[in-house]
Amino acid sequence: MCGAPLLLLCSSLAAAPPAWDVRDHVPLKEFVIQSHRGAGELEAENTLEAFELGWKLGTAPEADVRSTKDGVIVALHDPGFDRIAKGSALAGKKVKDVPWADVKGLDVGAWKGAAFTGRRVPRLADVFAAMTGKPDRRLYLDIKDVDLNALAAEVKAARVGAQVVLASPKHAVIRQWKALVPDSGTLNWMGGTEQELGNKLAALRKDTFEGVTQLQVHVRRKDGALTPSKAFLAATGKELRERGILFQVLPWGADDEATYRELLGAGVASFATDYPEVTLKAVRAHYEGKTGRGKDAAPAAGAFKVTPKRDNDRVTVTTENGATVIDIRSPLGISGATIERVGNEWPDRVTLRLHLTGLESFTATCGTATVHGSASGDKRSLKLTVDGKEVPQGPNDPAFLDFKMVGKDGTPAKELPLKDGYFEMRLPKAFFDGDPKSFQIAWTDWYRR
Repeated sequence: MCGAPLLLLCSSLAAAPPAWDVRDHVPLKEFVIQSHRGAGELEAENTLEAFELGWKLGTAPEADVRSTKDGVIVALHDPGFDRIAKGSALAGKKVKDVPWADVKGLDVGAWKGAAFTGRRVPRLADVFAAMTGKPDRRLYLDIKDVDLNALAAEVKAARVGAQVVLASPKHAVIRQWKALVPDSGTLNWMGGTEQELGNKLAALRKDTFEGVTQLQVHVRRKDGALTPSKAFLAATGKELRERGILFQVLPWGADDEATYRELLGAGVASFATDYPEVTLKAVRAHYEGKTGRGKDAAPAAGAFKVTPKRDNDRVTVTTENGATVIDIRSPLGISGATIERVGNEWPDRVTLRLHLTGLESFTATCGTATVHGSASGDKRSLKLTVDGKEVPQGPNDPAFLDFKMVGKDGTPAKELPLKDGYFEMRLPKAFFDGDPKSFQIAWTDWYRR
């Protein structure tokens, strides 16, 4: 049942869907998705690699914040090391009892799989350094065990106050933080039954939600239904909008697009997620549905099913400046994948990014069209064949393939092997002639292991 203060509003909303829909009020590019613990299930949690991936996807990563014995502020979720570094010398010890010198060399990725071996615990100062001068990079700071004054000092030193959102279930912590860093955002997160949530909201209401800029409710499924109910969520969202507070939900364990679409239909305005790729697809599909397609219609172009050849390959699909970008990361350096469209047609602009150190060979095959690519030394080769015949590749030709080598800082790279860079190629519309359902890619890294 709804909490008492919201009973009348919940009852009225239960009879009809809420009129408010985020896509009518917030541009898609401004929709906030928080990637839980960095990049959710896609990376080793609370590592620089996770944060970089979260930003790459266009989301706001979350870091769990603790301090070591000697006061170094780090990103770690658990109070101890047993789960993420089982069998290490630090097993059985607490973060607060161990100096940074003992923590910094710890492998916190191997527990997740061989592809993540070698991941390290980052200092928050290093994470902030990756944000400085990049205002589009935002970060949630979930407070676990840290001195707020010390954390505020690091935020101010890095000049990222406007880019961070402090998260806590404790309103007192949020108010204290807001006094220390007024230009930052804050998120009050909460879970429990509807009655418990109603009580927590009532307590915040007494203090007029002072210092809260975002509020997150944890959502679960019980016997197939969402809990708290959609009526409760709609009522909460309405109140928060009237107060100028962003309403976010974290649907625990939801790895299906349908759950996120259902929550958007209940007036939710933001998500936290362990499955950012799934969430991104669901949000895009919801926004595309605004153009008159029925709610049960298939997602439009931009939704994809990706099937990598190897379990540790990672292929992500995002949107940048109107272009669909397919990022490929391959620890072994030799593999392939199938990209299948779920929508009605391929997008007008599709860009591939191969995060490899060298490119001995690359092929992309779609029907009778094949792209062949390679790079060695200062030579790069890329051509398109259709029915076995090479297609002209002048800069003004419609089938022109734009091929670049990009360095770590986003500037053109000239030397191999690439270090934290990528090979980028734009696939022309001619590649997708006939609109086949899928295409296949294969790659070999010259410097593979």
